[in-house]
Order: sequence, then structure tokens, then C-alpha cells
Amino acid sequence: MTELEAKLTQTIAEMSSAHAEAMANLTASLTATINRLTARVEELSARLNRDSSSSSKPPSSNAPGVNLKRSPPRKPSGRKPGGQRATPAINASR
Repeated sequence: MTELEAKLTQTIAEMSSAHAEAMANLTASLTATINRLTARVEELSARLNRDSSSSSKPPSSNAPGVNLKRSPPRKPSGRKPGGQRATPAINASR
């Protein structure tokens, strides 16, 4: 190998090394940006999914056509409504 070929081979190796370092720096930068943007998308998605049942917003601010899950009606207990006969009157003295 001549001196010129050796110098050319060394220059190519140095350029490849510098290119690899630049690519590693770019990859690290892009990864950090992707992580930051992913966190932002999750935050905005959580904010978008709020309605009056999961925040302090009034029901009128819900999107049209949104049906909130309502609890099922209570099963009858068999007792008549109102005060029960076996219960003493709490405010009888008034």
C-alpha cells in the first residue's frame, strides 16, 4: 500500500467515525423529541376525554349526543316509602 492509499484509507475511516457520531447525536435528539411529544399527546388526549362526570365541568358543556353512564335504579326493598312505624319520631317535640 502506498503512502497515498494509506492516507486516503485513514481519511475515509475518520469521516465514517464522524458521520457515525453525528448520526448517534441526531438519533438521541430525535428520541428525546419523540418522548416529549408522546407525553404531550397523552396529556391532550386525557384532557379531551373529560366530560361532566370526570371533571368540574357542567353537564351543558358535554359534547352533543354524549350519553353518560347512569347507575341502574335501586331494587325495591319491600318497605313502604316514608318513615317506618318502628322508628321513634326524631323531631316530635317541635
